[in-house]
Amino acid sequence: MTRLQLLSDLHLETENFEPEPLAGAELLVLAGDIDATWAAYSRFAGWPVPVFVVPGNHEFDGRDIGRALPAFQALCRRLGFTLLHRETALFTAADGRRLRLVGTPRWSDFDLYGPEHEMFRQTFRRFIEQEMEPNVDRWLEQHDIEPEFWLKAGESPYKTSGLPSDMPPFCAIGAGAATPRTGVCPDKPGC
Repeated sequence: MTRLQLLSDLHLETENFEPEPLAGAELLVLAGDIDATWAAYSRFAGWPVPVFVVPGNHEFDGRDIGRALPAFQALCRRLGFTLLHRETALFTAADGRRLRLVGTPRWSDFDLYGPEHEMFRQTFRRFIEQEMEPNVDRWLEQHDIEPEFWLKAGESPYKTSGLPSDMPPFCAIGAGAATPRTGVCPDKPGC
C-alpha cells in the first residue's frame, strides 16, 4: 500500500506551523493554500520524498494569474517539486504500484462546467431564496424544519447528485429524514 502525506490550507503566511515529514510516506502532496507569499515553500525543499504541488486560490491572491502561474511554475522547478496545474503525474511506489495524481485547481475554473452549470447555480439560488431564506428565523425559533420544506426539496432537481435512483428523494436532502422531529419518512419505503 502506498502511503502519502497530504498537507493543505496551512496558510503559512500567517500561521505558526512547522511541517514535518510523515514516517513511512512515499510522497508529499501540497494541496493548495500553503502560503500566499510563496516564501514557506522553501521549507519543503529537500523533503525526503518527492513533492507534488496543486496550487490553491491563495497562491494567486492579489496576483494576475497569467503572470503569476509561470512564476509559480519556475519556483516549483527550482525547489524540485512537481507542479500539477490541470495535468497528471504518475508515481511509482516502492512496491511497484503506480499512483496517478491529478491536479485540478477547480477554484479558478469558474466556467469549467459551461453555461448549463451557471443556469443550475442560478436556479438553485432561487430555490434557496424562495423556500429556505424566508423560513430560517422561524425554524431557528422552533428548533425544527417543517416536513413540507424537505418534501419540496425532495421534489426539486437538486437532491440526488450521485445517489441511487431508487432512493426516496427527500431522504437525500437532509441528515436522516424528511422530518427531523420524527426521524422517519412517511409513506416512503426504505427510508
